[in-house]
Amino acid sequence: MHTDILEFLNDYSESTNNIKQIRIDSPELTQLHKVYNNFYRKLGKYNNELKEDLKVLKPLNFYLQISCYDYSDVIQEKLNEETKEKVNEFLGTLTYLDDPTINHLINLFINLIKNFSEDKVKNLISENVEKLIDDYKGKTIAIVSYEDVKKKYFSSEVEVYQPNIFLKTNKIFDVVIFVGTPSLYPEFQTLLFGKKIYYISHNNFNAKFKTEQILSSDLNSISNLYEGVTFNGETKMNVDEQVEYLDNESLEIEKEIRLNNIVEKYSNNKVSEMNDNISGYLIPFTNGKVFISPENAKLHVLSVENSIDDAKDFKVLKKPSEKLKVNDWIIIKNYTTATYLAKVAKNIIGESSYDECMTYINNYKSELVSKMNEIGNVKSLYRDMKKHGIKISTVLLLKNWLFGDTIKPRELEKILNYLSFSDYLVNKTINAADKIIQAHITAGREVIKELNKKIEVIDNEEIMEEMSVNEEYVFDLEGVGEFLIQQVQYTPQKVDNISSKDMYKLIGR
Repeated sequence: MHTDILEFLNDYSESTNNIKQIRIDSPELTQLHKVYNNFYRKLGKYNNELKEDLKVLKPLNFYLQISCYDYSDVIQEKLNEETKEKVNEFLGTLTYLDDPTINHLINLFINLIKNFSEDKVKNLISENVEKLIDDYKGKTIAIVSYEDVKKKYFSSEVEVYQPNIFLKTNKIFDVVIFVGTPSLYPEFQTLLFGKKIYYISHNNFNAKFKTEQILSSDLNSISNLYEGVTFNGETKMNVDEQVEYLDNESLEIEKEIRLNNIVEKYSNNKVSEMNDNISGYLIPFTNGKVFISPENAKLHVLSVENSIDDAKDFKVLKKPSEKLKVNDWIIIKNYTTATYLAKVAKNIIGESSYDECMTYINNYKSELVSKMNEIGNVKSLYRDMKKHGIKISTVLLLKNWLFGDTIKPRELEKILNYLSFSDYLVNKTINAADKIIQAHITAGREVIKELNKKIEVIDNEEIMEEMSVNEEYVFDLEGVGEFLIQQVQYTPQKVDNISSKDMYKLIGR
């Protein structure tokens, strides 16, 4: 016994190891994984009891993801009469929720299970395991799986183990094949029992090694744990490779329901009765929050860029609201963009100078609102201004001039003359507008520069982890205040009639 262990330790210390991941793309297994995750996410919004009941589907989902057998056999074994009754009862309960997304997920699940049970889905894990066995014919091979695969693979050259038994083998194999990702087998990330080690898994699972912190550093300076070890392929899933949370149809259902509710709450279709309604965008985030942005606003976007050493670097850019895409990370303030831009601009040109300039801006806007009230409403003002030769394309544009953040409309001089301002006041107002705009441009550049500086000193992994777990990252910028990073869930929805008071609001769940 002791001799065997000594021989094993000698073999272990002298062996070299090559670790490789084989990532499999199976649309059906990816879809099943998404359906399960979305059940979990959606049911959490109803009650925890339903979320707990979802466990009835967990074994089926797990074994389909790692199985080496025909999927019809897996269905037959895991979905026996007793389990089938529980599953049907669970799905029946869900239909009473009368939730279009959940009903869609139920249909997806039923169709997927039907396809698996009728062997319409090819088992690509099994194909890859068999290929490796053929490739290494004549070598000693161990297959490690949570599933009992002895009757499928055991032979004179192939040994089959479950993880807890494999730990006690005291053997070094030519080839070790793990069915699943490294995270399923954490104990074997530091105990390497194969000269060549393969992890075979579907690509909808994170392929991250727990030891990644060590792997990303200088191995020799830390320890000799990975001396003689080479890694082929990815050690973790890249951001852009992660599977979307919802399938396309579910996305559309969710989007329609959610945005309709938000539009109904924050817009008013009676334009003529709501003079201060302006156009803007509703930007839904993955954590359930929604940001309301003016139509022409440019937002800070945290862009992921590859550095020379293939690491992920972040850079802050500006992007118009309407150009935002699903999964974009945007940086917003806890108070309005105009407020914090003004704060930075005041530091640039001086607070008293800024306030004096804004007095002229607020004055002409106030006079224009008084003119509107005198005439009747915003539509009447629109018609009257056009009659006086002021070019305004739409009533909504006029509203942006009146109630939005617009400082200097392109027709400002004509507007001031329309309001019968003196030449002196016209010049002072235009000069003030120019000064404010220039200060805002400089302030905008300054904010981007400071944001980039801040992002550089924040650990990228910290941001990634927080966004992954909490779908939000909060940080403080000295002298400006607190910023939030949020991830866009759906394409921003343009709405014409949002109260100007609601602009730049971050609406909670």
